[in-house]
Amino acid sequence: MAKDIFLSYKSEDYAEAEWIKGVLEHNGISCWMAPACIPGGSNYASEIPKAIRECRVFVLVLSKKAQESKWVPKEVDQAINEGKTIMPFMLENFELRDDFNFYLSNIQRYTAYENKVLAAEKMLREIRAMLNIEAPKTAPQQPPQNSSAQTAYQNPPIAPNAANTNQKTPAPSEYKQGGKFALLGAASIVLAVICLICVFSVISFLFALAGLVCVVMWSKKAPACDRVGKIVSIVGLVLNIIMIVASMGVAFYGTGAILGLVLGGVSIWLFVRGRLKAK
Repeated sequence: MAKDIFLSYKSEDYAEAEWIKGVLEHNGISCWMAPACIPGGSNYASEIPKAIRECRVFVLVLSKKAQESKWVPKEVDQAINEGKTIMPFMLENFELRDDFNFYLSNIQRYTAYENKVLAAEKMLREIRAMLNIEAPKTAPQQPPQNSSAQTAYQNPPIAPNAANTNQKTPAPSEYKQGGKFALLGAASIVLAVICLICVFSVISFLFALAGLVCVVMWSKKAPACDRVGKIVSIVGLVLNIIMIVASMGVAFYGTGAILGLVLGGVSIWLFVRGRLKAK
C-alpha cells in the first residue's frame, strides 16, 4: 500500500528518523521507512524506488553523515526525477556538498538543529496542508506501548491545537521583535568597550551602568524566542559587570569594588527575573 511520506535517512540517524516517523504517524500521516517497510526477502534496490514513486512527499533527514551515504543521494536524485516534493529536515548546521546544494537549491529547509520540535511542527502543518489533512480538533490518545508513534511522546508529542496546546509557538512578528531588542544587547557590549577606552574612570562607570540598563531592558522586553539576543546580552552583562567593578575599584578602592559587585549582583537578579517573565 502506498504511503504518504517516504523517509530518507542515514542509518546512524535512525533514532531521529524514527522520531519523525512517530510524530507524523501519530498525527494521521502514513510513512514508508526502511527497513521496517521492506518485506522479508525483498530486494532493497527494487523496493526503495517503488516506495519513492508511490509516495506523495519525500522527507530527507539531513546530516553530514547522510550526504556521505551510499543510498541517500540516490534516493534524493530519484525523488527529484519523480517530481516529488522534498522536505529537508536538517539535524545539523553544516555546509552542503555541491551535489546536495544542487539538489536542494530553492527548497525550504526545516532547521531542526535550532529547535527540533518547532521544526517538526512546522513541517507537519505544511504536510497537512499539502495532503489536505485537517488538524485534530481534540487531543489524540496516547499510542500503544512499543509502537513507532510512542517515540514521539519522549519530547513530547506534536499535535497543534491539541496535545501541544501548552507550548507556545512564536509568531513571525515575535522573531522580528526579538531581532529589534537584540540591538540592546549589542549596545551593552559597545558600552563595555567604551568603558575600557576610558581606562576605568568615573566616566567608564557611567557607561558600564548604562550597559547594564540596556541588558536589563532587553531581559524584560525581548520574547523568549530571541536566542541571538540572549547570547549577546549575556556577553554584555558579564563585560559590564567586570567594567563596573574595575572602574569603581580604581576610583574608590576596596569600597568601590564592593559596591560594584553589589550592582552586578542586582543586575544579574533583574536579568534572570526578566527572562523568567519573558517565558
